[in-house]
This record gives sequence, structure tokens and C-alpha cells, in this order.
Amino acid sequence: MGQKTPLTTGLDTVAGTSGNDTINGGTLNTFSAFDSIDGGAGTDTLTVLTDAATLPGGVTVKNVENINVNTSVAGAFTANASAYTGVQSLSVTASNQGAGALTVDSASGVTVNSSAATTGAINVGATTAATGAVSVAKVITGAGAVTGGAVTVKGGTTVSTTTTATNSAANTTVTQGDVTVTGTAVTTSVSVKQTASTAAAAADVTEFAVVDFGGTAAQNSTVIVAGLTLTVTDAGGMTGAEIAAAFANLAAGATGPNPAKGTFSGTLTGYSTGAVANTDQITFTSTTANTNIATDLAVTGTATITGVTVTQGSAAVAAVTAGAVSVTDVNAVIDRHYGATDDRRNGASLKR
Repeated sequence: MGQKTPLTTGLDTVAGTSGNDTINGGTLNTFSAFDSIDGGAGTDTLTVLTDAATLPGGVTVKNVENINVNTSVAGAFTANASAYTGVQSLSVTASNQGAGALTVDSASGVTVNSSAATTGAINVGATTAATGAVSVAKVITGAGAVTGGAVTVKGGTTVSTTTTATNSAANTTVTQGDVTVTGTAVTTSVSVKQTASTAAAAADVTEFAVVDFGGTAAQNSTVIVAGLTLTVTDAGGMTGAEIAAAFANLAAGATGPNPAKGTFSGTLTGYSTGAVANTDQITFTSTTANTNIATDLAVTGTATITGVTVTQGSAAVAAVTAGAVSVTDVNAVIDRHYGATDDRRNGASLKR
């Protein structure tokens, strides 16, 4: 068994044992400048909790195989463990990335988990290429027109990136950031996954129908629309313009008033009407907002009219689209887009 050593906010000197030691910097910012940590033998773990913008300078870390960093800083954060010796795995969890860049460097395996990201980028291996497995998981939380920050990875034996995006603002599009992976001689496979794209962004639409009452209705003929019946009483009949005027500017539930050349019966149900347009046209607007009405508005009765044009209702759509992907590796085995696989071996490269 190894020892458990808590860090303090002051200068700490830690000498590990031959066991699997735990160096606990899980109290905020206790992994601090000029700490000297030697894990000794065994498989050792250093835990770091920080709200600073970077890991502290002037520290010495050696013979610690696993380093787990949790950052709550709002925005940019840099974790550069390139100067630490003996590291096999560096894990960084950022809970509040937002628009800041997350930069991680270590000659080891690298795991990055970022939540609450918006336009912030993630860069792994820009200074020191990763030499072990690389896993990047990024959650983009959008509420409007947002283009997520890019994910860029250099190195890694196996590389896996997963981007998950949500959008809570209707009629807008969240675009997931581009993903670029540049393999090295040790890279054997790359998997890039992004949230599936949704339908294009769209605004709320309340269903409406434009009724063209063109023509002439003879005496005793009827025009029935949405439960309201107009019966022509005048011996000379009614023109399309007169019928349109009779149906104009009615609220849902209206039963009239009666026009000079006819009478109404029944009740206008499920629709209200607007003013006359183009001489004999009336727009009937559904009282059910942003919904595709199961039965389209129709005009019945014994009179003949020109026709009805219906615009279907729909609720607004908040869209998510995928970012561009570029993968270059001398031994690429690519898993791209929601499980689709592009297998290219023997020196082939793939760029998208």
C-alpha cells in the first residue's frame, strides 16, 4: 500500500514510497508554485483542484504516473505537464469552459472532458504531442447562433473525440466546432463523433389559409367555412368581393353580422379572419398557435369559389449542425460521423 499525502497552500515537499501513493491537491489551489513532488516507485496519482488560468509554475513533479486536474475557472485554462517526468496519463476536467481555450500538453496519454463550452477551443499536443491514448469529450451548450470552438489534437496512440451539442433557442443554429487530428508514427486509430445534425432552424408558424372567393354565388346558395355558413338571400346573388367582405375581420366564435345580401348561421370555429385582400381574398388564421392542424381548412356549400391555399403550422426548430473534420495519419482508421467507418491503412491519409 502507498501513502496518502494532502497538499497545502504553502510550499510542499513530497517523497513517495514504493507503493501506490496518492498526493491529494483536491482542496482548491493547494497544488501551488514551488511544490516538489516525487512519487517514488509504484503507480502514483496526483489530484489537483484549481480555479486558476493555468497550472502553477516552478513546480517539480516526477515519478507520478497519473495526474487528474479539475478546473472550475470560467474561460481559458492551460495544463502543461510537458516538464513533468514519468507521467503516463494526464486527465483534465473543465466544468466551466465557455469561450476560453483549453490547452493541454503532456508526453503521455491525455483525457479531456469539457462541459458548458460555447466558442472555446480545445487544443491537445500543440506544444508536446501526446504519446498515449487521447480522449476528448466536449459538451457545447448553445442558446442561439453559436459556432463551437475547434478541437485540435496532435499525437496519441489512439484518438477519440466526441462533441455533443444542444441548442435551446428556436430559429437559431448551433454549429459544432471543426475537429482536426494530426497523427504521429504511434497513432493507430482515430474516432471522431459529433451530435447528429437536426433539421434546419425555423421560426414558429401559425397555420393559416388564404380563401379566394372569386366568382358569383346565386340566391339560396351557401358558403361554409370553419363552421360558419353564409346563405345568399338576394335575388341577384353575391359577388366574390361581397362574400369576402362578409367574412372579413371576424373573431373566432363569431356568428355574424349578416351582410346586406345574405345571412349567417353557425359559429366561426378554430379560426379568425383578416381584412379583404386582392378584391376577394380573406386570410383565415388558426387559433392554435405553431401547430400543424390535422384537418386543413376547406370551403364547402353549394356555391363555387376559386380555391383555398393552406400554409401549414409548425413549432420553431433549434438546429444543430456538424463541424468540419480533418484527420491526417500515416496509419489512419477513421470512424467518422455517428458510427460510419472509413478504413484507410497502409500509408493512406484522410482529410475532410
